[in-house]
Amino acid sequence: MTSKVVPAGLVAIVGSVVANLLTIPLLWLLAPDVPPDFPPFQMGAIAFFTVIQVGAGVIVFALITRFLQRPIRTFTIVALIALVLSCIPNVALAANPTAAPFPGGNAAAFLALIIPHIVAAAITITTLTRLGRV
Repeated sequence: MTSKVVPAGLVAIVGSVVANLLTIPLLWLLAPDVPPDFPPFQMGAIAFFTVIQVGAGVIVFALITRFLQRPIRTFTIVALIALVLSCIPNVALAANPTAAPFPGGNAAAFLALIIPHIVAAAITITTLTRLGRV
């Protein structure tokens, strides 16, 4: 792992968590009918899953930059594919909210949860490809 990837990864993780926590009021505006204790809209859940997913992205970026000749282009493509794949469960639960492992969700809530995915992807791709260049 290059010396630039670690600090860029930390910036991506912290920036993504802070930005996603700031999206919580927007989630409530888009899905006002969900109960106040709806687990995916809680700060802890948003922060936890953001750290896990962005952390995985940082590891993938480190591997790509180490082994491939065109790492920025390759990582951007991989990250965009990962973004689309990460939204599939949200779309599936929007189509059938009763399949969720927790009560209270509806289609609007599960679709609103795509916003933090997009926010984290934008921050992570931008940060890693600019600050983490080898």
